[in-house]
Amino acid sequence: MALAFDSTGAAPAIADLPVSLRRLALRACSFQAVGFFHRDPHQLLSRLELLDLADCVQTDGATLALLAERASSLRALGLERCRRLDGENLRRLGSSLLGRLRVLDLEGCPLDDDALAAVLGSASSLEQLYLANTPLTEGALRRSPVAPSLQRLCVRGLPAALLEDVCRVAPLLCVLLVDEAQAAAMNPVSLLPRGFRLVVAECQKGELADTCGHFLGGAVRRALEAAH
Repeated sequence: MALAFDSTGAAPAIADLPVSLRRLALRACSFQAVGFFHRDPHQLLSRLELLDLADCVQTDGATLALLAERASSLRALGLERCRRLDGENLRRLGSSLLGRLRVLDLEGCPLDDDALAAVLGSASSLEQLYLANTPLTEGALRRSPVAPSLQRLCVRGLPAALLEDVCRVAPLLCVLLVDEAQAAAMNPVSLLPRGFRLVVAECQKGELADTCGHFLGGAVRRALEAAH
């Protein structure tokens, strides 16, 4: 479903959406997320399964606190390039929100190694994690606990040495998404169990695309459908 709001009138809110909605993408909106979700007489936020806030520049720690409190059915959360979400915000999430998620996209967020460890320590049901183009160091996964359900991982744009710890952190990994530099620097095939699929990002004119766009593809939707 595609919706359009008249921005010349009152500020839109989740109350303006159909109560049957279960998946909502608000990519590249400059709205105040807390204000948008606050007016919710039908408790639609509590029934959303997928929420994509990619490039929503106002998304911050207060937004995540609201989602942790009210988004009790949320299974897929897209926070791609939400640059106000630093490591401190993510470390405070805890299992209240992370424990419910199957899919989490943190591409381009100012994520640090400690925050990643906190995310993986709480997200026991996480099946897909997207970390491309974050400031993680080569030791980020070395400090992280095992992610027992993780099957799909994107590490494009991260240090190639980080791949050495993927197998330990994600023993059930099926799909690893890397860039050409990572694939050339190391042999990911030798580091991972049999049966997994390696996906190498193709460069356009020598550069990676601005975004991986995982929430625009089918893998996220399939994860939700499999849960039903």
